Amino acid sequence: MHPVALSILVVTLCYTLYYFLFYKHSIVRHWSVSDESGYVRVCVMRIAGFLIFLLPYLLAVDTLPAPPRQMTVVQLAGVVGVLAFLLVLINFFAARNPENLAVYPQIRLKKWTAADIVVSAVSWVVYLIGYECLFRGYLFFYSIQYFDLISAIGLNVALYVLVHVPKGYKEAFGSIPMGIVLCGVTYYSGSVWPAVVIHSVLALSNEWFSIYYSSRQS
Repeated sequence: MHPVALSILVVTLCYTLYYFLFYKHSIVRHWSVSDESGYVRVCVMRIAGFLIFLLPYLLAVDTLPAPPRQMTVVQLAGVVGVLAFLLVLINFFAARNPENLAVYPQIRLKKWTAADIVVSAVSWVVYLIGYECLFRGYLFFYSIQYFDLISAIGLNVALYVLVHVPKGYKEAFGSIPMGIVLCGVTYYSGSVWPAVVIHSVLALSNEWFSIYYSSRQS
């Protein structure tokens, strides 16, 4: 089987396994019936995602040469900083939307403590490390060996959009520009870590603003 076809198959299997075991029909629900807020379920779901998504990258890392870095450290820091600022600014306004507040924060605590916020944030970042290693590491690094940049990004974004469909059409459409940005940053930096940072800023700022707006409504 062609390496890119194999990587597509692996990504599909990993996400399908994660989706049905830990996202849609969480097996953790049976262990935490009294967990009305979803605190335990969501944290376990994120850790499980990290483990499932990271495994293909770790097994293939020796055959996944990253593209050469095409930016200096200063340029990379500037790009990541600007993107992070824009995402925080967008989430400041978007997070108050009732449709967003119906879904986020994923943990539905009535009262958040500092410890709760830290635990949730750490679990988010851990999950996104595995997530980015699967999409921007494993899949994208394989694709870029055999396809031109545009085709590799197109393939990556197509799968990225598909996994966002269960979250609604708005997140699915919104994942298109985000997927392009994450692939571009990964390609020009030669590393998956800038994508992890940018994606984490997106997730955490949305969660924190959602907690704030939810508490004001309460």
